[in-house]
Amino acid sequence: MKIRETKMNVKFNSEIRGNGWFKRDLGKFPPSMRKLLEKVGDEEVKSLSIHRVPLPELKAIEKFFKGGKSTAFDDIWHLFLEINGKYFLSKDAVWTLKETREDLKNPKLESISIPNTEIRFPLKINDWLTATAKRVGKNRFFKYTSYENNCQKAVLDLINEVGVDNSKYKDFIYQDPSKIYDGLPKFSKGLADLFNSFKEVKDRLIQGEGST
Repeated sequence: MKIRETKMNVKFNSEIRGNGWFKRDLGKFPPSMRKLLEKVGDEEVKSLSIHRVPLPELKAIEKFFKGGKSTAFDDIWHLFLEINGKYFLSKDAVWTLKETREDLKNPKLESISIPNTEIRFPLKINDWLTATAKRVGKNRFFKYTSYENNCQKAVLDLINEVGVDNSKYKDFIYQDPSKIYDGLPKFSKGLADLFNSFKEVKDRLIQGEGST
């Protein structure tokens, strides 16, 4: 009996903790996202909207390091997708899927809706995420850096997967990261990576390992 309990505990701890102690195993969503996907993942993607909110803290840091000089963009944006008018999908240090977001109340929120007729290959939400990750690769889909595998690249990849011509929305979505980092100290990318790693570790320690 004791041996059986030990095996069960090992399995349980493995599912929660994964193989590492600080970062979630590559290819696994956070438990909160997994839980919602279990409930809504079989819904077909029928409508999509793209939202963006400014990140004033990053803008202030950029202006500080550039000595208050004019910068390439008036605002630096974070982007997320609204699915079927009720779910909100976002990539930051970790992926999130929620039924509400605080930044929807942000007065500077900007949005654009994709006409349903442009979704040429509607997929179930679970299949959509899986197919996108398979096409672009685990590293690009799950790993995050502010200057490469960021929220805007994720949005472009996702809308392309359901047949949307993402070039039509690129002006709304895309900010060239090299223009943001141009003129910043060489350590700025490393600092950004460190900050995002901290957020990833924090989420991992709070939520546990999760699953795909």
